[in-house]
Amino acid sequence: MPKISIITPAYNNDRYISQTIASVQAQTLTDWEQIIVDDGSRDRSAEIARSYSASDSRIRLIQQPNGGACKARNVGFAAASQESEYLLFLDADDCLKPEMLETFTSYLDQHSEAGLVYGDFTDVDENGAVLDVPHFPRYAPTRFGLRSLPDDDPKTSFVSLLSSVTMPSITVLRRSVYQKTTGWDEAFGQYFEDSDLFLRVALHAQCHYLSKSLINYRRHAQQVSVDGKKHQSQEKKLYRKWIASASLTNEQKALFRSAYRFRLGRVIPYRGWLLGNRYVKQGDISRAFRFYGGALRRYFWSLLPERLAFAEIAKTTQVLNDAVPQNCKSEI
Repeated sequence: MPKISIITPAYNNDRYISQTIASVQAQTLTDWEQIIVDDGSRDRSAEIARSYSASDSRIRLIQQPNGGACKARNVGFAAASQESEYLLFLDADDCLKPEMLETFTSYLDQHSEAGLVYGDFTDVDENGAVLDVPHFPRYAPTRFGLRSLPDDDPKTSFVSLLSSVTMPSITVLRRSVYQKTTGWDEAFGQYFEDSDLFLRVALHAQCHYLSKSLINYRRHAQQVSVDGKKHQSQEKKLYRKWIASASLTNEQKALFRSAYRFRLGRVIPYRGWLLGNRYVKQGDISRAFRFYGGALRRYFWSLLPERLAFAEIAKTTQVLNDAVPQNCKSEI
């Protein structure tokens, strides 16, 4: 039986999918299976995946009409071996470094309290060249601000998790904990669908961070993650979903509100302030002061009672969002 099931949704990824599959085949851990779910691609993605599956029995191809990444992930999980211990939802344009699977599964073997472990990543462009994109650390709240969590402290609380940079490709989940959730929400859409799932995991088990960069995360014009306006609307959608959820207790909803308020009122303003400093150094004073102004307003309003805070913080969201360059959107 495979130790880990890798589920890869693919939609028009024929430029990159060969590199993704090859990175799995190059793993030092060989006890894996990869289920590639072609989500109605109009290019050669399925043809390429089929050629790999013909020569490697650990790789399987499933084809379906286009239904979105969340549906493809659910379909892939349903087809995966029920005997695997761990799950990785690897996107079809990202690549693993050779020791990724061994490192992450070994960590979970040694930390039974963890329901998932996620790590750092290296940003690369469409040609595989490394990009200089700022990565922010994990944060925890203090009375009037925040503090960075040290890399040697892997435990990431529920409140900190919502403000961490988490993505499917950099996260390995324990199957037994994943099965306590309802899986990927096919009605939710992309942006924050991974936060939604990982927060559900955090209700059942600890979430840990491993300070290692073992994934190449590819940035290119075709991916959904460059759409800043959709990012903002999906963040609001996540809040509405959790607050209205009939499956959550009042205590769990209150925990989410605390995490959401910390993200909006402390973490994002602080990141905005840091990026403002970056633009000052670059001589772009106008953009820097847009960051500074939005960050100060959001922080000020975060000190108010909850309803007033959320209403006023939302007014400054677009100011910060519009000022962020496209290659930094996922960091904000």
